[in-house]
Amino acid sequence: MPSEYREIKFTQAELIEALESYQKSQAPDAPPLRPSGLKFSNDIQSFVSVRSGDDSREFSAAEVTAALIRFARKICIPIARSARKAVGAYPSGVVLKLWLE
Repeated sequence: MPSEYREIKFTQAELIEALESYQKSQAPDAPPLRPSGLKFSNDIQSFVSVRSGDDSREFSAAEVTAALIRFARKICIPIARSARKAVGAYPSGVVLKLWLE
């Protein structure tokens, strides 16, 4: 049976836009993200740390994946619901990895 593997790369600006939209959908009263920096980690519970002045907001790998899927659909990139999904960092952003078997 054929299988498919795709990687969709997102810039840091696109990641911020995706996280802002995701945060608004999950916590409408949360203050907007005003990032002054991003830090990536291999920890799935704290995959991305968004610094905003003296404050910091942590996003898990699952939250980043959900945010990127929402963002991809918003900009008309098709994502198969049945695909296995993972997220990873690369020098200028993040990559959403998709597997279909």
